[in-house]
This record gives sequence, structure tokens and C-alpha cells, in this order.
Amino acid sequence: MWYGITIGQVRFEKAGGQLRKTDQKQGFVQGAMILMIGTVTVKVVSMLFKIPISNMLGGTGYSYFTNAYEIFNLISTIATAGFPVAISKLVSENSVLGRYRDSRKIFRISRLFFLLTGFLCMVVMILGAGTFAAMIPNPGARLSIICLAPAVLTCCLMSAYRGYYQGMQNMYPTSISQIIEAVTKMIFGLGLSGAVLYLPQREYETYGTVLGQSYAGQAQAQAVIAQLASGAAVLGAPLIHDFAVISLSDLLTPLEKIMTRVELAVQADFVLCFYNPASKKRADYLKRACELILKHRSPDTPCGYVRNIGREGETYYICTLRELEDARTDMFTTVFIGNSQTRELKGHMITPRGYENG
Repeated sequence: MWYGITIGQVRFEKAGGQLRKTDQKQGFVQGAMILMIGTVTVKVVSMLFKIPISNMLGGTGYSYFTNAYEIFNLISTIATAGFPVAISKLVSENSVLGRYRDSRKIFRISRLFFLLTGFLCMVVMILGAGTFAAMIPNPGARLSIICLAPAVLTCCLMSAYRGYYQGMQNMYPTSISQIIEAVTKMIFGLGLSGAVLYLPQREYETYGTVLGQSYAGQAQAQAVIAQLASGAAVLGAPLIHDFAVISLSDLLTPLEKIMTRVELAVQADFVLCFYNPASKKRADYLKRACELILKHRSPDTPCGYVRNIGREGETYYICTLRELEDARTDMFTTVFIGNSQTRELKGHMITPRGYENG
């Protein structure tokens, strides 16, 4: 009578009343081929991901993505440097000597180590996102860095599994995990980016407006969307509640109508976004708008403005409504004026949704 059973990478076979152990480890050539196929597949998937994502996000959005990814790569490399190889070596040595229990113990300890290391690195990325973004320098990448932080934890845990299975001379988990990681990143990256861009574009295609504002063409509408989203990300979270977007340029709209819109929006307690706030011919338009707003809002209302959003020399300022009156702005500046609930928190503008404990 003969039968066999496989446990981990070891196969036990019984024949003629004798239970014997047979080795099922992959050969060098087979393992190398598996890793090569996995690596090539990952490169192809990455190429299919980066080309459309750069087109979807545009120059500003893609700069946030690439800058945040540089920080992620740096921290994940530091967190995992050399450890998977060390784990693989220890597991391999114990496997050769038949000490499979010791191999599993090494795996459990390394998994706990990488869990703690990954969690620590994730916290560092989240708490230090503003500092990292300022060092790049690209302040708009701060939220992107925070969003990528949990991936460091996953990356560290996967390193423990990869080191263990490589030590057992099983390259399938390493190769498959790399492919799954690349495909998941592509699906979620393209899917979420598309969703963010789809809703405003659908509004424009249906009504010819974006956030209730009419624009001459789709290119101009998309530029305004990117400008508002990027500027808000730099300042914190000023646009979490309802807001109104108003151009202070009077080339196509009379100044009286612009100021009427500003006053009505203030009375409705909207957060205000001004683009084209000033130029050489209308240097005092923002000051006049602030004087009008001060009739209805406190002089200490949190405000902010961002210059050269997504460009070289990007700068931002947090100030009060009274201080905003004398701020120097231009055509490359976007201004944000908080509503009655907006507050300043650690140098950023925050507008709560109004929910309980929010």
C-alpha cells in the first residue's frame, strides 16, 4: 500500500509500511524562471498603469503622485533593507538541516518584527507628511503621502512572507504577490482617479457648469477643477462643506454683478473661492471684496491663498480675513475664505461638515 501527503515544502510518502520524506523544493533554474516571469509581468502592468494615470491626473496631480511615491519608496526600502535576504538565509539553513520547526519560528518572529516596523513607518509617514512635502519641495503632495502610508505596513508584512518562502525555495508566493500588488495598484489607482475626475466632468457635460459655474470650454473647466482641488489640498481641508467659486475678473462680467454674487454667497455662509483675484488693472478688487465680506463675517475668519499651484515656486499663506485685505495676489493666486465654522488647526484651514463631534 502506498500513499503520500504534503506538509509545507516537505512531502511524506508511505510505502511498504515505511514513512519517508521526499524533497519538493524547486530547482534553481525553475525558481529563477518564476521570478523572471513575475518581474516582467510587474513591469508591463506598471507601464500600463503609469501612462494613463499621468494623462488622467495632468501635470499637477501626477507631480503629487510621483513625489509621494518617492517618499514611500525611500521609507519602505529603509524598513525592509536586507531583512528578507537574512530571513531567507536562516530559513534555508534550518530547512537543509531538517529543523522545520525552527524555520516556522523564524517566520513568526520576523512577521511580528515587520508588523511593528511597518506600523512605526506608517505613523512616521502620516505625522511627517507635511515635513516630507516641504522637503521635496511640493506642499500639495502632503495628502498623497498620507494616503500611501498604509502601503508601507503591507509592504513590510509581504517582505516577511517573501523571505520565508524564498528560504523554502518556493518562488511562487513571491512572484504571485508582486503581480497581485501591481494589478491591485493599477485597478485602485485608475478607478479612484477616474471617479474623482468623472463627477465634475459629468456635471459639465450635462449642464455646462462645474460646481455651478459656467465655463467657455472643457479645458478651462478641467483647469479650474485641478486648481481648486490642488489649492484646497495645500491649505488643509477648507472645502469639506458647501462652497462657492467666483472669478474676480470683470472682463466678461460687470464688477457690480461680481460683488452681488460675493455678498449673496457670504450671506448664505458659503466658503468662498476666488480665482483671478487681482491684476495690474484691478489691483484692489480683492480688497473691495474683503471689505464687503467683513460686513457679514468676523475679521478673524480663517483665510488662505496659494500662489503658483503645482508649479515651481508654489507658496501658500494662512491669514485672517482682516489680513487678507492687504495681501498681494495676482492671476496665479487662488484665494480661500472660510465660513462661520471654518477654523485654523496647526497652520491649516479646516471646515467641518457639521456632523456631531465633527
